[in-house]
Amino acid sequence: MARLLLVMIGGALGSGARYLLSDLVQRKSPPFVALSFPTGTFAVNMIGCLVFGIGIGLWKTGVIGDNWRLFLLAGICGGFTTFSAFSSDTLELIYVGREGLALLNAGMQVIVGLFVLWGGMVAVQRLS
Repeated sequence: MARLLLVMIGGALGSGARYLLSDLVQRKSPPFVALSFPTGTFAVNMIGCLVFGIGIGLWKTGVIGDNWRLFLLAGICGGFTTFSAFSSDTLELIYVGREGLALLNAGMQVIVGLFVLWGGMVAVQRLS
C-alpha cells in the first residue's frame, strides 16, 4: 500500500507539472509555431525522457532505491508523460538485442494508438 501511495503522490505532482509546463511552453512559443505545432507536448515528452533516463541511471547505479524509483519513474514521470516509459521500454528492447521487437513496439504504439484514439472519437460522435 505504501508503494502505491508513492506512485499516486508522484503521479499527482507529475500531472500538475505537465499541465503547467505544457501550457507555459505553448503560450511562450512564437505564434507561427504555436498555431501549427504542439510545442508544449513536445517539450514535456522530451523533458520526461531526460528525467526518466536520469532516474534509470541513478537506480541502476544504486544511487536511489526501489521506493525512489517508483516515486520518480512510475509516479512523477508517469503523471508527467507516459512517452518516457514508452521510450525506455523501446530502448531496453534494443539493448537486449531485440531490435525487431523495438521497431514493432514503436510502430504499433504510434499507429495503433492513433487508430484507437480515432475509433474512440468516432464512437462518441456516432452515439451522440
